[in-house]
Amino acid sequence: MTVSVLYDVSPITAANTGVARYAAQLLAALPGAGVDVHPFALGRGRYPAPPGTVQLGVPRRLVEIPWASFGWPTAEQIARQTADVVHITDRAPMPSRRPIVATVHDLAALDRPSLHARRSVRQQRAQLAALGKAALIIAVSRETADALVRHGVAANRIEVVRSGFTELPPPQRIPGLAPGFVLAVGTVHARKGLDVLLRALPDTPGMDVVIAGPDAGGTTGLRALASALGVEARVRFLGEVTDANLSWLYGNAGVFVFPSLAEGFGLPVLEAMVAGVPTLCTDLPVLHEVAGDAAVYFPAGDSRRLAALLTGLDPSASRQLAAAGRARAAGFTWAATAAATAACYVRAAAG
Repeated sequence: MTVSVLYDVSPITAANTGVARYAAQLLAALPGAGVDVHPFALGRGRYPAPPGTVQLGVPRRLVEIPWASFGWPTAEQIARQTADVVHITDRAPMPSRRPIVATVHDLAALDRPSLHARRSVRQQRAQLAALGKAALIIAVSRETADALVRHGVAANRIEVVRSGFTELPPPQRIPGLAPGFVLAVGTVHARKGLDVLLRALPDTPGMDVVIAGPDAGGTTGLRALASALGVEARVRFLGEVTDANLSWLYGNAGVFVFPSLAEGFGLPVLEAMVAGVPTLCTDLPVLHEVAGDAAVYFPAGDSRRLAALLTGLDPSASRQLAAAGRARAAGFTWAATAAATAACYVRAAAG
């Protein structure tokens, strides 16, 4: 059965994050699952919209006023067409006369508000309150689904649809980096626990750290911490990198560390395992869900345990982790994500 969808690509235009990666990769995979996709976006955005996108270049905060008061503009009015369903890939669902499928990536701002700006907490609270408009909710992990249930969403309205790994382009070298570094990838934000990685460095002599990802207010504090610890010469902050650069980083890292304190899925873990990088990550249920026995875990916030794992990782263990990671990650594909998402569209359209 072919199903048509108005597909919200606003996250792609807003930031280079895991949510944007989800929206972009799923957009590319959905036609292969028999979905007729009509992308639309709301807001001005920092990044270009995908080809064929109908974009309303008005700040979202201005549109939220008539949404609340009058129920317009609807998704159909923004997209200038209609479809069987509307897919909101992040944030609060907007008004629509068609069934809405809403993706929820995590509820970390509600569960760990101390790690987030008040604006983020307000946005996530608004998203949760608006989920009543959705015919069906996609959770990117069982952990996110369980969080939704804890916050009062009925389990029978939730489908768990896990994300896939992204096939990165040919690598492009980053000058000044020697292979074998400790790699961390992700938005530089308090919830990512990157301070834990830096605090492990005094106990891991000879190891250098490379942090790749856009700054979300955390870089200045991490630089100060590295200086206070006396390890600033061993830490390189790359900021936002291209996918070609990211491909090179994964291919040349000695070990990948994901010290996050709260996650909805953890796409970089999957990308690292695909590349065959030995992976160490925090002992969060969702990361067990993604990595299984293909990673080594340490308690969130425990820099001493992380340091011990880094210094104790020998070549044999690294090879075993690399092989296990590749095998585990092979089961996560965007084609499978698209097929499961298409089934959600069909279910929502059928009422």
